[in-house]
Amino acid sequence: MNKLYPDISLLATIVPHGHGSRVIALLRQEGVRGGTVLIARGCYHRGLLEFFCLTESHKELVISILPTTLLDHAVEIIEEKMALKKAGTGICFAYPLVGFSRKYPDIPNTHVKEAKTKKENTTMYQAIITIVDKGLGEAVTNTAEEHGARGGTIINARGSGVSSSVNFFNMDIEPEKEMVIIIINANETEKVVDAILEEHQLDQPNKGVLFVQDLSHVRGIRES
Repeated sequence: MNKLYPDISLLATIVPHGHGSRVIALLRQEGVRGGTVLIARGCYHRGLLEFFCLTESHKELVISILPTTLLDHAVEIIEEKMALKKAGTGICFAYPLVGFSRKYPDIPNTHVKEAKTKKENTTMYQAIITIVDKGLGEAVTNTAEEHGARGGTIINARGSGVSSSVNFFNMDIEPEKEMVIIIINANETEKVVDAILEEHQLDQPNKGVLFVQDLSHVRGIRES
């Protein structure tokens, strides 16, 4: 671990198809070095789509790695320029990484915000990540919705530009697998997780895997 650089965060932004390149361009202007765009699809069954507020079925997931000192500013830029307060435009969230393989160049002081007196709440929202065989992602989302979640995003590793596998949340997702991302209020996580584990038998070999990640800097969530 002594070869990894600390104080790095991952910023994930889910936007309608075709908007990922704009997210990367906006972040690059603020000192963030590039990003990765994964093809995904939304899976929502409630009429108003009030949680993610995304009405298109095809999505892009933009993954960006950046210094934690730049995170507040980057999130503000994405929220403003991508109009995340408006329904149907997308969401973003972040979480800290233990380390990163490359040293980031110095960031201009104008882009680095002083630490806020009120720390971002890292436990208000959590991500439930489930990896299952291809074709089962929608069933997992259905189960989650039946127990309080309001939709999810499914990543298929056979998206555009992916030839073998996708690495996300430090796990390799093979082409025959699907990864379901469900952003949920932390108070509701346990019941949704229990339902997914039981109904999809994830405690059995070769059935899949589930894990939960604390999030910070969540934007674009609309709750009823």
